[in-house]
Amino acid sequence: MKISIPKEWYEILLKISKDRKVKFNDLVIQIYNSSECLNLQYVEPTKYKNINVECECKDLIKHLKYYLFCLHE
Repeated sequence: MKISIPKEWYEILLKISKDRKVKFNDLVIQIYNSSECLNLQYVEPTKYKNINVECECKDLIKHLKYYLFCLHE
């Protein structure tokens, strides 16, 4: 599935995946299935990055936003 996420969020998630030594796609799936949140300060998107994820995850962007910033839409 191809999605477009804010570049800033992508960079944060990429850093987390490297620190945890997991593939980016595996991290995204973990986030989707988790209720954990990091409570980071919200980062306004400036650019978007298209990524491919091997997940048919409904509302993935909402899950990523909640995971990073504890924000519900």
